[in-house]
Amino acid sequence: MTVPGRSIFAVLSAMAVSIASCSFPDYTGFGPSANDGGLAGSETGGDAKAPTCFDAVKNGDESDIDCGGSVCQHCPADKACNTKTDCVDGVCTNAICVTPGCTDHVKNGEETDVDCGGSCFSRCATFKKCLMNADCQEGVCTAGSCQPPTCADGVKNEGEVDVDCGGPCSPCAVGKLCGEGKDCATGVCSNTAPTPDAGRDASAEASVVGGGIVQGGNTSGGALSTDASGPNVCQPANCNDGVKNAEETDVDCGGKDCGACRADQACTGNSDCLSLVCKDFVCQPAVCNDHLKNGTETDIDCGGACPACKETQRCSAGADCTTLSCKDGKCAGATCNDSIFNGSETDTDCGGPSCPKCEANKKCAGAGDCTSIHCVTNVCQVASCSDTVQNQGESDVDCGGAACPACPTGGACTGGNDCASGVCTTNICQAASCSDAVKNGGETDKDCGGSTLCSRCAAGKACAGGSDCQNGVCTSNVCQVAGCGDTVKNGTETDVDCGGGACVACPPTRRCVLPSDCTSGVCTSNVCQNPSCTDGVLNGTESDRDCGGPASGCSPCGDGKKCGAAADCGSRVCTSGVCQVATCTDAVINRTESDIDCGGVCGSTCVAGQACGLANDCKSGVCSGSRCQIPTCSDVVKNGDESDIDCGGASQTARVASVERRAAPTE
Repeated sequence: MTVPGRSIFAVLSAMAVSIASCSFPDYTGFGPSANDGGLAGSETGGDAKAPTCFDAVKNGDESDIDCGGSVCQHCPADKACNTKTDCVDGVCTNAICVTPGCTDHVKNGEETDVDCGGSCFSRCATFKKCLMNADCQEGVCTAGSCQPPTCADGVKNEGEVDVDCGGPCSPCAVGKLCGEGKDCATGVCSNTAPTPDAGRDASAEASVVGGGIVQGGNTSGGALSTDASGPNVCQPANCNDGVKNAEETDVDCGGKDCGACRADQACTGNSDCLSLVCKDFVCQPAVCNDHLKNGTETDIDCGGACPACKETQRCSAGADCTTLSCKDGKCAGATCNDSIFNGSETDTDCGGPSCPKCEANKKCAGAGDCTSIHCVTNVCQVASCSDTVQNQGESDVDCGGAACPACPTGGACTGGNDCASGVCTTNICQAASCSDAVKNGGETDKDCGGSTLCSRCAAGKACAGGSDCQNGVCTSNVCQVAGCGDTVKNGTETDVDCGGGACVACPPTRRCVLPSDCTSGVCTSNVCQNPSCTDGVLNGTESDRDCGGPASGCSPCGDGKKCGAAADCGSRVCTSGVCQVATCTDAVINRTESDIDCGGVCGSTCVAGQACGLANDCKSGVCSGSRCQIPTCSDVVKNGDESDIDCGGASQTARVASVERRAAPTE
């Protein structure tokens, strides 16, 4: 019996042997047949098909279709598995092959031990397998095994702040990384270089008992500043690092390199102390009776914090001297120009028996110490015009001089300006009068104006109001010349800005003296009257005395009177400004004429159509409807060319013939 695919099975068997050393089931004769498209066929005789690793069926000891088990290839991720050996990545979780990870409890992928080392984030613990230092938590891989940390393994681990120093190891040397001062051999940890040493030039002020000390030794204290941009590094010892190191006898002081120590700091000899006194290995405070120049003293037991020094003793400031004057490093004697409050002065360079008087707000012992001659509660006061003291150039107490008000009558003075009246006679202020040639009292100018009894001021003199001026007009505080437009009755005016000859005549109701003062020409009881048609004066709108004028209300003017228009004349005829005698040829209806130059005194001269009042006004003798009519043969008047009333004449003969023609029978 021949089994197809034998050669293929042999190859698979060889591959399986190379992958694992375990036993495999006998899959002999289970290779694919070339005659059945790769599917297993039946042997002659009807035998069952044998399982293969590519028959697309989960059979044999496969964990999933054609993979897993002892013969077939390992299964990829997401395929079923029985053990981790069924999976390509060696991880079988919940019977499913999964992609290897750093938490799958299997050593796979690039891991050097289970879930650590290699590509995993977690480093391997001590004694786990490793390939390099980076695989180990402590950074030390020796002979393929992670080692426990030591202070000599050449790796920064187990709390060390730098390689094999700091933390649990010995302090680090200068330049090594650090976290705090105790990590460093010098005790100084900072991310900036220390400031230069003060050395032996440290200020003597530091010797004051209880004075503060510079804290140091870490990134937040002493003279070392921090810079968040850089790492902390162990710094070399110096005299301002806030740490007792090198040859110092106390923190940053003592020894041959640093400045002297303050009181209460440790010392080994006097030279270690600012006070130059080291007792029982502790610097003593400087005192003012130890016969030494120490502490803040400027000379032996004086100056600084001690009592002031006498003249010629050494000093550094005025406060070191009893005179408060220090010149060229020695105490000097007091003077009135040393800019110091000393000697018998009541204030700096003033007051007392020897120096000039003090200005306002300076100290004083009495009025004599002050330029204002006024000392209140030991302070010189500002001179004023109400301090009841004659000062600041006053001619009398609180008056006169350039600063204060003028003095009243009887006050002392040196000139008129010191006096309210402006009059100083024999150094005494005099009362104001209207004849002292001085503007005083309530005068607005010399001896005139104001509320005084003095005369009013002439034009050009100073004034405050019209009542100060003779002309009653005050403009820009100067009395003005009388004028006809100043709204004041002045000059020769009979009323405000009118009358008197110089100004225009006054309107009715204004005051007057003469008729010429009035626009109406009528002055009665010193009052200008309204024009009337009976006042015997040509005024108002009259064209002549008491007649004419369109709005006067007066009668028309008679013949020979003045006129401005025909209406001004009784004759209704105005020629060359004179009313003319009425005539029957003046082309005006006047006198008794019924129409222009006809009727009335002009006789029956009105023609047909002209106005009439009586028949006698008309040539036709017929007046009807106030109009002269055309003559007719029935108007009961002998007119036209009638020989008698309504008969005769050429007109009548024509009319008769006309009537006869109208009466003749028609053919």
